Amino acid sequence: MRTSAFVLVFVFVFLITSQISTADVYKSIHNPKAQAFGDRVCTNKECTIIAARYLNHRNEKVDPCDDYGAHVCGNYKYHHNKQGGLPYEALSEVDFTLNKRLHRILTAPASPDEKPWHTLAKSFYQKCIDEPVITPAGKSAVLALLDEIGGWPLLNRQWNGIDISFEEYIADIHRKYGLGILFRFDVQPNEFNISAHYLVLTPAKIENEVPHLIQIAKDLDVENPSFVQEIYKFKDDIHERSIDLYSEPMKVPEIYGPLNLLAQNLTNFDLEKYVRRLFDGVVPVKPDMLIRIFSPEYFDKIHMFFKDKRVFANYAAGVVVSYLMHLPFHLTQEKKPSLHDAQCLTVLINDELVRPVAQMYAKEHINKDEIDLKLTEIFMNIVEVLADKINKASWLDNDTRRSALNKLSHMKYSFAYPEDLFDDTLISEKDVTPSEPSEHFIALASRLCRSRMRSYLAKMENPVDTKAWSRRPLSVNGANMIAENKVYFTAGILQPPLYFPNVPDYVTYATVGVIMGHEIMHGFDNSGRKYDEVGRERDWWTSETSQKFKDKTDCYVDQYNKEGINGKLGLGENIGDNIGMKLAYDAYKKHRANRGYAPEPALPRFEQSTVDEMFFLSYANVWCQGPDDEMANAQNDDEHPPGSTRIKIVAQNMKEFGEALRCPKKATMNPEKKCSLWSKCLVRGGSQDGIDLCIVQVKVSRSWRKPGWDRPVHCAGQSVSIVAEASMGSMCALCRSKCLVRGGSQDGMCRSKCLVRGGSQDGMCRSKCLVRGGSQDGIDVCIVQVKVSRSWRNPGWDRPVHCAGQSVSIVAKPRMGSTCALCRSKCLDRGESQDGIDLCIVQVKVSRSWRKPGWDRCVHCAGQSVSIVAEARMGSMSKCLDRGGSQDGIDVCTVQTKVMDLTRFVILA
Repeated sequence: MRTSAFVLVFVFVFLITSQISTADVYKSIHNPKAQAFGDRVCTNKECTIIAARYLNHRNEKVDPCDDYGAHVCGNYKYHHNKQGGLPYEALSEVDFTLNKRLHRILTAPASPDEKPWHTLAKSFYQKCIDEPVITPAGKSAVLALLDEIGGWPLLNRQWNGIDISFEEYIADIHRKYGLGILFRFDVQPNEFNISAHYLVLTPAKIENEVPHLIQIAKDLDVENPSFVQEIYKFKDDIHERSIDLYSEPMKVPEIYGPLNLLAQNLTNFDLEKYVRRLFDGVVPVKPDMLIRIFSPEYFDKIHMFFKDKRVFANYAAGVVVSYLMHLPFHLTQEKKPSLHDAQCLTVLINDELVRPVAQMYAKEHINKDEIDLKLTEIFMNIVEVLADKINKASWLDNDTRRSALNKLSHMKYSFAYPEDLFDDTLISEKDVTPSEPSEHFIALASRLCRSRMRSYLAKMENPVDTKAWSRRPLSVNGANMIAENKVYFTAGILQPPLYFPNVPDYVTYATVGVIMGHEIMHGFDNSGRKYDEVGRERDWWTSETSQKFKDKTDCYVDQYNKEGINGKLGLGENIGDNIGMKLAYDAYKKHRANRGYAPEPALPRFEQSTVDEMFFLSYANVWCQGPDDEMANAQNDDEHPPGSTRIKIVAQNMKEFGEALRCPKKATMNPEKKCSLWSKCLVRGGSQDGIDLCIVQVKVSRSWRKPGWDRPVHCAGQSVSIVAEASMGSMCALCRSKCLVRGGSQDGMCRSKCLVRGGSQDGMCRSKCLVRGGSQDGIDVCIVQVKVSRSWRNPGWDRPVHCAGQSVSIVAKPRMGSTCALCRSKCLDRGESQDGIDLCIVQVKVSRSWRKPGWDRCVHCAGQSVSIVAEARMGSMSKCLDRGGSQDGIDVCTVQTKVMDLTRFVILA
């Protein structure tokens, strides 16, 4: 539910931080000259706020064709400061908005009809932010919890040791606090039986807890005078053991099976003892309980940490006490209120009392029906665009294509919060039990944590709830949960300044839409493509297509490497950014077409811009970032590149960007070489005679055939006989005989229309093979450079055939390797299938001057705009089923042709 409160807040912030005043912005509202927008200007507060942000962030001294990121975000640093310890970037403003709203909700006085779990959430937050920094009660609570796990040797020189086994000691910490000491444990849907859960054990990073442990020990009035030396000795011991643990590579990546069998594979780790202690009092442990263990050799080595029990107890208790202190703001003398409050909120919305807090927030700030309607349309449009690209990707083999479409059709989505959020029967007991005033925050947090872990472990014996959310509703995140094949957009991220419900659609598609496209593509990136439609880890790619995928994505790796970014580390994110942008852009175009291209309103003071300019401007503003955080991203080797790089490379790879900004060729933001996952081109680069040059991968026949006028041509030496996809979607043939215009050769070269140059030999084009690359089906694979026309050509007997005004939906492959283009719209009826290919009745125009078709060639409807090609048999038009008069002096004939079933794609809701 939207109120005027947030509008007033943002307008106020806008007024005090902006050089552009609201009066300036409103001038254009009363003087519309927005020709590209139908002379309409958006006049609401949300549009005014967005327009002011864009104007204030922009540095007009920078040429957008030189550095679009600096042009769009150059002044961002002058209008925004770090808030509450959050990073200095646009997306962190969403966090800040969420935190302000939650703080107001959780500090509001209790109402008479307030539910007990809402009261408990408020008590938790108030205790977290209001407890005195150091009190006897706080110290007592911490020490009592440490005693439960055997104490902390650093605090007591007379420590008596651990009287339980190593496995039981670890299990106690795991089940009470969920902390991944030495290894992580997770109860997850079983990838091999997706209706059930299994236990997953994974090695964890050994953290260095030393810097803040010294301060914590001082705050707890440690009685050991040599505790500082002991802490550093403990650090050295842990480091030495970590080196020993990782000194040899793991030979077995993982093991999976029932508990009793896996226990036999681990000689130095008592798996059964650990599991029984972990689930004690929660779930009965049976010998056939299914478990998956990654790096099992690691588990056989970790016993070395327990050789010196005092050292290990110092480490384990140190991790626990750090958790109890929450990094450890609660007991330190230097309390920073903004940072402190933000951490208290983080604990609430990510760990404890998730459902009660989400209920309060959603009731006040989220209109789920509105969000579902808008985001579902965006999701469906993006999925349809992606399905079309998969259908047309000529480098995909049919089996991989079919599997990709199947996965896409089964992809699920959920927005804002789960449907059962307000089902009070799901409120657990831990969310109801009130907190007495005397209960210290540390004790309350520990109580809630234990209850949460008990509920988490109890999932082990329950079937997987496919409707349950695996994301926190108030996390600021969009996500693709690969193991579920499901895309989430949380309520946390669907708020200003990223999401406004009442702004032009070009803004929404360029912001939320691009992020959604990014998340959808994670299902098909270098990691997500290894999982199938139900989330099972399964390789559904052929080896050849996997190699082609790698060849294409290597282009992105090289691009980011040249920017000083680890292109391989962030490949999945970079694929998501680049393809997500293209998907959202094309989905927006589809959305406009579906609405009859009705003009949308302009933003104030952007009336002279075009819709495409506003799309790219809106996208770039999402990734504005302060210079300090830009540097931190690069130095930390984050898989997410800095904001400026995300803007730059994504825009460089979009030819539509160069066209919208009218950037000259070879400008920094409009390079000749552009990476693309979907085009036939492996690399684009340069032009000649107004025709783009494109590097494509083609099959090259080992046997020689004399070129003919209307059949595939083999260039002497290493011939090519395949088609390349041009930038306009047309199908262009390589190395056509006699070029595309009759005339033989001149000075040993084909005339200017020859797509493959390189001289002639015995009347044949000379090879342009640049690189050889293996073989397939007895046919060599060759990288060649071809010219691809940007403009449409009229269909003819000896030149590429285009379905005029329509996109070519697929290529049908009749016998003998000839290639026929099929216009989707002309299919009149579908019938039986033959050789796994559907039969389709189409109506075509056939010239009265009949050309005799050959067995291995296609019949072109000569010179006509409806350029359907049909399979011919035995030298005659034997497939003509019915004649139906004439049109424009040309007979009309109904023919039957083969159509690949992949031309059909049904989205399953």
